Amino acid sequence: MNKLLLIMLLFLGCNVFASEKPNVIFILADDMGHGDVVELNSECKFPTPNLDRLAREGMAFTQAYTGSSICTPTRYGLMTGRYCWRENIGLAGNYASRRLVENQQTVANLFRSQGYKTHCVGKWHLGTSWTYKDGSIQEDFVRIKDDMDIDFTADFHGGPVDHGFDTWFGIAGSLDFAPYVYLKDRCATKVPSERVPADATKGRKHRFGQRSGLADPDLQPNQVLGDFTREAVRVIGQQNADQPFFLYMPLNAPHSPTCPSPDFVGKSGMNEHADIRMEIDWCVGQVLQALEEKGLDENTLIIFSADNGSHSGPSRTLPAFGHDTHDGRRGQKAMLFEGGHRVPFLVRWPGGLKGELNRRDTRNITLEDFVATCAEILGTETPIHAVDSLSFLPQLKNKEPHEGQRQAIFSSLGGTVIVRKDEWKLILKSEAYLVAREKGKHQSLKDDPDAPWFEQVTLYNLKNDVAETTNVARQNPERVGLLLRYLEAAIENGRSTVGAPQSKPDINDSKVQFMKFLKENVK
Repeated sequence: MNKLLLIMLLFLGCNVFASEKPNVIFILADDMGHGDVVELNSECKFPTPNLDRLAREGMAFTQAYTGSSICTPTRYGLMTGRYCWRENIGLAGNYASRRLVENQQTVANLFRSQGYKTHCVGKWHLGTSWTYKDGSIQEDFVRIKDDMDIDFTADFHGGPVDHGFDTWFGIAGSLDFAPYVYLKDRCATKVPSERVPADATKGRKHRFGQRSGLADPDLQPNQVLGDFTREAVRVIGQQNADQPFFLYMPLNAPHSPTCPSPDFVGKSGMNEHADIRMEIDWCVGQVLQALEEKGLDENTLIIFSADNGSHSGPSRTLPAFGHDTHDGRRGQKAMLFEGGHRVPFLVRWPGGLKGELNRRDTRNITLEDFVATCAEILGTETPIHAVDSLSFLPQLKNKEPHEGQRQAIFSSLGGTVIVRKDEWKLILKSEAYLVAREKGKHQSLKDDPDAPWFEQVTLYNLKNDVAETTNVARQNPERVGLLLRYLEAAIENGRSTVGAPQSKPDINDSKVQFMKFLKENVK
């Protein structure tokens, strides 16, 4: 009898422990500005009721930043808790090989180690190394010369299931990068047999964009967001309260090609960029409904964010309808201004959030912080590799943030480093470069090494100048020096968070020399 009682108590204890672990869903939009949610921007010109619900029934971080202003590097930081510039992670293009080295641990590995089921639905964009018809495997960071050499019936490598996920359904990269075919776990769902041509010189586009590649002839870009949503709902429907799950849902939208489904074409009364944002809101609503139907709503933490700001299409066309996708901030995707990095970050967790609902936290966080936050929620140590991840769980619990929160160090499409602390933002590029980059004329602009130091960097006070109009570096040399010391320490220690020093990153020599110049000259 005593043995039976002990077994029952152990069984009940295990189930109580399991039930205390929240399910976690991270929905990552692709190119979406902070101004694209009504609850964050009262001037938003299209309805977002489901995103608004996340904020009203949860909270929002209004100073949330991505590790980069483009896709691949940001996703690297979200998955690993490491700044992308440490490994010089750049954009993964057509048929891009893996960007995560073999055995690289991710947040999915963390969840799996704690007994979670782990699922990915959507755009990976961290590279997949393809198998060739001769049996060899695409080398890391090497592009494929001829896609006819790929064996689409064989396994590829470096996808989500090689980095902690139990299952994956999605696409390799952005919807305008080949191959244009759905992938499942380690295989293509079918052999792409249609050659879609590229002829950008004549302004021609195929249905996915302008990049040549192989496609599934039955795949249409306007079905992808809906297919991802339905797959996520199916995955949630397979879960139960006995084992927690982590669902990473990186969407393909609003990134180009901007193709809302037929049900959403014209729905905004504006244009396709507004329509697709309404469809994304619908997607979030479907996830919430699926959780409620399974009785998992109370114990599920949902985060909605984006990998960077909106691209040029909505940035250029939506103002005609009175809508500002970047909520008063300058710039857009791939730029160094706030419009490139500042993104919506909504958190809903009915059973876990403490304090007043629908509150705003104005302190800096980055997407890299997701790893450490999950570790703290699970009651385990932050993984040793996650050297740039600082938990924001205290803010979720309505407490003061961890000591040292939070200087943020992120980068742009060209790898330029930005340091943000409190209201100050230092960009290691001249104001002349920023203006030229904004106009698309930066390629011909040469740095002047003989210019005074304050003309080679740009410092903004975002409290007084949210639109980043005035470089105040010359008037604030002590602030420039302080931000430089933060960057230097992050490089020298191999980490930006408190902890044992790690190996130094392989930083480009020119960046090191530029920092040396600044240290010697900033007075």
